[in-house]
Amino acid sequence: SARAKDDVGRWQSNITTTTFTIDIQAPGSGVSLPENNKAYNNTNNAIAQLQGVSSDDKSGLPNGGVEAWVRALGPAGELQWPTTYWNGGSWQNNASPLWLPVTLVGNPGDLSRAWTYPTPNFALLSNGGSGHRFRVQVRAKDVANNQQVPTVENYFEYDIVKPTST
Repeated sequence: SARAKDDVGRWQSNITTTTFTIDIQAPGSGVSLPENNKAYNNTNNAIAQLQGVSSDDKSGLPNGGVEAWVRALGPAGELQWPTTYWNGGSWQNNASPLWLPVTLVGNPGDLSRAWTYPTPNFALLSNGGSGHRFRVQVRAKDVANNQQVPTVENYFEYDIVKPTST
């Protein structure tokens, strides 16, 4: 707080106080479902939705502050597809990731917020997506506009073809 003194020695009676926080640290995010390097199907081990948690140490996370992308890598054991991303309604070839907003739980400014994102439509890919590998990544931006530079990606496989034996 601060107050002023005039030339005859009178002090200002009303003192104004302002409190503020300096936030220069980017938030963090993680993907909890799908788990890294796990296989999923459309029945007993299905992915109902992608999910995770984002957190910040000072200013918190605003609505719209968390985004994710999902990339189809193609059938397991084949050359990876370089640029096939989910755009929210279909698979699209794009030179860079298509970051899409996730649904956040909690209130704007909360320091930790769980998030969810609808599972992409795997059936739109060849073989109904069966046998394909995928990558998912998430990033967050806090109230102070510090943007996370994501470094971790979760890989997973989708398989809906039942095994056979002879």
